[in-house]
Amino acid sequence: MIPRYFAAADVVALPYLRAAGSGVAHIAMAYGKPLIVSDVEALRESMADYQGALFFPPGDHSALRDKLLQVREAVSSEKEAYYPPPQRTWDDIAQRYEAVLNKIVSEK
Repeated sequence: MIPRYFAAADVVALPYLRAAGSGVAHIAMAYGKPLIVSDVEALRESMADYQGALFFPPGDHSALRDKLLQVREAVSSEKEAYYPPPQRTWDDIAQRYEAVLNKIVSEK
């Protein structure tokens, strides 16, 4: 059922108050969907390179509404509503971990 729901969605809204990550957000990115997501550090970091992400302050219902209206306007005016998912490979992830570990070691 997951492919059916994401294929049918015009937008994915994730109004988290706090989060360490979001599998739903990554599935939405894989489908190229616009994402409206709370601006919490872990989510901002994991979606920084996704052009379809719109961030709003956590708990700010007015900002969430404004972002929903912004996406609705874009979809109804037939603007492009597909965003290519970020290209991430295991090699990219390994290089990021290596950079962090090298930084930790060099600081000692």
